[in-house]
Amino acid sequence: MRILDLDLDFFLSSIAHDQSSGGARLSEEDFKPWASDKVREFLEKNCGLSTQRRIPGKYITHHHEAFYWWRDLIRDGKLAKPFEVVHVDAHADLGAGTFAHSMVYVGFDLLHQPLEKRESPEEGDRKMNAGNYLLVAIACRWLNRLVYVMHRDNRLKDCEDWLFSDCGDESWTLALPKLEKPKIAIPGVPPKVIELEPGVEFVPASENTFRDDGSFDYFVLCRSPGFTPKSSDLLVPLIQEYMALSHDDS
Repeated sequence: MRILDLDLDFFLSSIAHDQSSGGARLSEEDFKPWASDKVREFLEKNCGLSTQRRIPGKYITHHHEAFYWWRDLIRDGKLAKPFEVVHVDAHADLGAGTFAHSMVYVGFDLLHQPLEKRESPEEGDRKMNAGNYLLVAIACRWLNRLVYVMHRDNRLKDCEDWLFSDCGDESWTLALPKLEKPKIAIPGVPPKVIELEPGVEFVPASENTFRDDGSFDYFVLCRSPGFTPKSSDLLVPLIQEYMALSHDDS
């Protein structure tokens, strides 16, 4: 099964960094949303979507809310795992950032827990959040393929080396490491890898070259208010024309 996971910040002129998902809206002068016709062209020509074939979807505010929706679908027997996620976003949401909080949480904590416990992660700046929810989903062994459709200004700087066991020309292997907790942390000495999680195919794609036939089973649209200007909200109704939303999500 396949999920289209789209963040509104993909459709901006620039990428915002070092923001909080729940922070203030971005400057209207520095971050310009795409024109409506350009967004529609991308959805139809690149993503293969059609307003005549709406995809069951969920409209969320912060991106880690997608994790809980996927969990509900899995528990209800509506989403079979492992599945593919096509992540259209200005950020990888794979936990990149200073202080390596995501590596510490995933490698030293989450992966030491049994699978059933991983599906109930703690939330927080140093736990699961909007910037690393995909890592947690992968740690739950839900995904077998992740396609990252990048913003034109992204150069994969938000995909850190510790996530990958192999990098090819077109696709990489994303394998999360279960790490041995050191008795004493020594600067410059990497932690010992106990074992790697099952590999997930990782496919980076550009805004211009990505093409899909639109055969998605579910569609997530995230507003990410801390990473978008208020004017970008005007694109939400347009994108929702391609989604079959429940009454609560409309």
